[in-house]
Amino acid sequence: MEMPDSEEEKEDILEAYRRHKGSMDGILSEVPLSSVDDENRFIETIQAAVRAGVVESSKAFALQTTNKARQARRKAAEQEAREAEQLAVQLGLDKKLAGENGDSNQKSDGEDALRALMLKRGEKRMNALVTSLEEKYGGQTKGKKRRKKGDGASGKRDPEPSEEEFQALQAKLFANKS
Repeated sequence: MEMPDSEEEKEDILEAYRRHKGSMDGILSEVPLSSVDDENRFIETIQAAVRAGVVESSKAFALQTTNKARQARRKAAEQEAREAEQLAVQLGLDKKLAGENGDSNQKSDGEDALRALMLKRGEKRMNALVTSLEEKYGGQTKGKKRRKKGDGASGKRDPEPSEEEFQALQAKLFANKS
């Protein structure tokens, strides 16, 4: 994760500035882990780069850094956050983030709760993957016994070849490839 004001973040900001031709909406959407709270810092970084001649000035950037444009972006972000909270309530995610039974003792801050929910979901996926692999490659699947390669009528496996037999077979295989 990149730190604010790191060289990596500055490079990301300037690359997004070039790619989106100065559009703050484009810059904020492209720079990882950024939000409207980072806007002032991004503007300062871009203005410093323009003064240093690293990037060219853009009319779109100048228009989008006015107080009116910045307030509109902040208002839109707040509206989006309210809509996300409402959707979380509709989907029941608010209860999952607070704990299954809504117990106030189980509540933690939003990031920890979200992290726990993501880990729980990842664990369920991993368990499903392991189960499917066990069914596919493990001995029995849904009550049916798989026949293993080399099983004869007696159900016994063929013995492994001795070291000398193995070496002879390997030499024979590689001799045919030459």
